[in-house]
Amino acid sequence: MGTVRAVATLSLGVLALAACGGEAVPEARVAVAAPVAATAGAPAPDADPAHPRGLVAIGHSGLTGVYSDPLNPKANALQNSWATGTSPEVNSIYQRMVASLPDTAGHVVNAAVNGSRATALAGQAASALSRVPAPALVLVQTIVNDIACDGSDPRRIPVFGAEVRQALDTITSASPTTRVVIVTVVGRPAEQAAALASDSDASGRLGGPQPCSLFLGPGRVDPGGVARQTRLVQAYEAEVRRVCAEVPQCRTDGGALASYEHRRRDLAWDLRHYAVSGHQRFAELVWPTVAAVLGLR
Repeated sequence: MGTVRAVATLSLGVLALAACGGEAVPEARVAVAAPVAATAGAPAPDADPAHPRGLVAIGHSGLTGVYSDPLNPKANALQNSWATGTSPEVNSIYQRMVASLPDTAGHVVNAAVNGSRATALAGQAASALSRVPAPALVLVQTIVNDIACDGSDPRRIPVFGAEVRQALDTITSASPTTRVVIVTVVGRPAEQAAALASDSDASGRLGGPQPCSLFLGPGRVDPGGVARQTRLVQAYEAEVRRVCAEVPQCRTDGGALASYEHRRRDLAWDLRHYAVSGHQRFAELVWPTVAAVLGLR
């Protein structure tokens, strides 16, 4: 996020409301990185919209693997991204696509930027499509950085929806046969609060006076914060479903990432982003949707 807002006590999943994507330092403190390709490769000169190939990822830090590399704990780690990573430990969507569709190899761009809101999606898409002009799939992870939890969300949600639609139009006008999958927020507030309540360190670090905090302090769940965060996550996800339903090439993950169940060992050191094991679980949850969209099962 560009500025610290009341929501900065959530995570990348629902934790990221606390920071981005279910997250321990607010996303606002994550260094903003320029779009980076997940693997090397120039635009395919023979790109053919009639025969799309490759993968593009756009969105926020849930896609960048930030904080997931123990050897470089304060940096992005694109190799660990659940969407486009190359680490065998993750078995990312990209790796699974290469296994099923070998022509995918080398045709991948991760244009996600830490702290991004929906307003950045269209620009990220345009940048990525200049390198992989006709991808078979675009993965989108958004929402958490757009939630303000300061009373302005009812006004913000239609704007958010328009920004998501602009990104979809950017993608489908450039490559009409590309399919788009927009994922849900990681986990649910009540689930996350219950999973971390017994961990005094985690609940203490994720607690605070903000209206969408999950905890009042170590081991003390904030029922009001959980309820507010739940309502807002559901409202933004409903807007995504509405917009996506208007675009034939788009679908959501059907609640795949929403079904994620939090474990402390899957969180990065900041408690608001995810370790390698968390990214591995994300890929496992989203893959059935991707396989169905691409006709691989």
